[in-house]
Amino acid sequence: MNALHVGSITNTGQELKESVGLMECIDRVDAEMRKHNSDPFTPVVDSANPNLIRAWGFASAYKNTGLGGGAGVLAFLVGLAWFDADGALVLEQLLLQRPGEEDALLELLRERIEAASVLVTYNGKAFDLPLLRGRCVMNRRPALPARPHLDLLHVARRLHKRRLGACRLIGLEADVLGYVRVGDIEGGDVAARYAHYLRSGDEGALAAVVEHNALDVLSMAALVSLYGEPFDALHDEDLIGLAQVLRRAKALDQARVVAERAVERAVDPEALRVRGEIAKA
Repeated sequence: MNALHVGSITNTGQELKESVGLMECIDRVDAEMRKHNSDPFTPVVDSANPNLIRAWGFASAYKNTGLGGGAGVLAFLVGLAWFDADGALVLEQLLLQRPGEEDALLELLRERIEAASVLVTYNGKAFDLPLLRGRCVMNRRPALPARPHLDLLHVARRLHKRRLGACRLIGLEADVLGYVRVGDIEGGDVAARYAHYLRSGDEGALAAVVEHNALDVLSMAALVSLYGEPFDALHDEDLIGLAQVLRRAKALDQARVVAERAVERAVDPEALRVRGEIAKA
């Protein structure tokens, strides 16, 4: 991957105002976890089972076979991330080496969700979780545990859609986090790589798929880190979206502060309209 620098023009034509590399974001999260033991994101030890750590977050991504709906759609790679008891970010990937092992993968996934306090995904509400729940049904397994769910796609759309349009994860990496993937696999090649692996046992065929999945999950952790920062860390144009979100949430005092900052930065005439709407609320 290549980090972008302030002033760089991304592949969608945006000028990067502030460069926040992926690992910098991860390191920032890790440092904050270690510094603030009383932080609400601190992992919680289950009193009934001291060896079970409930992670503050849970991020998943997967790739399917692309062989059609129903039984043909198989989540053969699931990426997870959480913070351990020492505040270190742990990345775990569950790879389905043979379709017949799906029951074991789903059981381990169930255990991980059971140990989590909240789920974090990117488009997981509409895509990942419905598929995984369907696979549990297909395998006659109990439903996955219910947990509060933060789908970062909805956060991204509210904050960045005005500036970026489509909010694909790879686009946010370039235009929000400030890095681009190099040599990343095309989504259309994933199914063929897995089919080749099943036929030949060639693990090298999946190397790029596994790396792609890992970056998906780490990007979610980086976005959570960024969205937890003071709003000044956001791009100027994203302040308008943030002000509108706060107004809808009836956090009017905060909405006024953000809208005023957008006007001060002369972001866009739209900032004046949004500030007026908030003043009338």
